[in-house]
Amino acid sequence: VRDRQTKEPATAEVSLITTRMLREFNILTTVDGAYDHVLVFKPPMCFTKQNVDYFVDSLTSILLTLGTVDPSKVSRTPT
Repeated sequence: VRDRQTKEPATAEVSLITTRMLREFNILTTVDGAYDHVLVFKPPMCFTKQNVDYFVDSLTSILLTLGTVDPSKVSRTPT
């Protein structure tokens, strides 16, 4: 959610996160929801603690550097 008061969906932010997860960390994620504002991750059955740590560290890195996102400058991520 982009704004907690208006509940505006964070579509651009999720699209950017999905793109960066793939380009920077080779992690495949998708988007879902009526407004494409839900980050989806479907790990394989053989997912280890090291894999979890890598995923969480990668997502944390992106979230810490995300900043303000201009929706007009983010292309929609295909799923």
